Formats: sequence, structure tokens, C-alpha cells
Amino acid sequence: VHERLRRAIAYSHRRGLKVGMQLAPTIVPVALWERRPDLRAHLEYVYPGVLCPSRPDAVRVMREVHAPEVRWFADCDFFSLWFYDVGGCFCETCRVPERQMASLLEQVDAWSAVARAANPKATFQVMAWAIWRYERRH
Repeated sequence: VHERLRRAIAYSHRRGLKVGMQLAPTIVPVALWERRPDLRAHLEYVYPGVLCPSRPDAVRVMREVHAPEVRWFADCDFFSLWFYDVGGCFCETCRVPERQMASLLEQVDAWSAVARAANPKATFQVMAWAIWRYERRH
């Protein structure tokens, strides 16, 4: 799949299109999430695969999973960081307003550095959605 996608990127560039990669670093493969209950986001609803960026060691694990993917697709013209929820995972720790902003800034710094190392010419976007519109409690 990776090789095919890389060929699709090259083909798109030949056609004059720009290509981007979206990443949500707090979401990791479920098998990894199952092995690391200490890093799981404690959400109001169970969503397998979501790590809490406020937990010790979680950011390192997220980097191990997602940084190679960013490097693999380094030919992208832009990288978009999508937060799972505004502030990280929106658990009791991440939801606190001061912690939300700190978590957002930490993730932007970390992932923009990864993206820029992979492709210094690529732009970097930060995306978020209004989870509180969908979750009663938020």
C-alpha cells in the first residue's frame, strides 16, 4: 500500500496537483493500544486506539508510530495535524483549559518539526473540529 501511495503522489505531481497527508498522532494501531493500557485516553466513550498525550511516554510512542509514516510520504506538499479532540484526547487531564492549550502547542511543535525534517518545503497545517457539538458532556 505504501509503495502504491507513493506512486500516486508522484503521478499527482506530474499532473500538477498538490498532495497532502493528514495525521492524527494520538490514534495508533489498536494492537499497540491494547498492549499499553497505561497510555490510553480515558474517554467518555470507548474509542480503541486513542492515546492520551498527557500520559508519560505517550508522545514517544506516537512518534515511533507516525514519524516513519511522515518520512515515507515526505514528497507530500503539505502535512495536516488533526487533533483527535481539541486539546489532545479530551480526557479529564487534557480537557482542563490550561492543559488543552499546552497539549495543542506541544503537539504542533513536535509534529511540525517531524514534517519539516521530512520535507522542509512542505507547508504545515493544524486542524481541529468542535467535538463539543457531538458529545453531550463537552
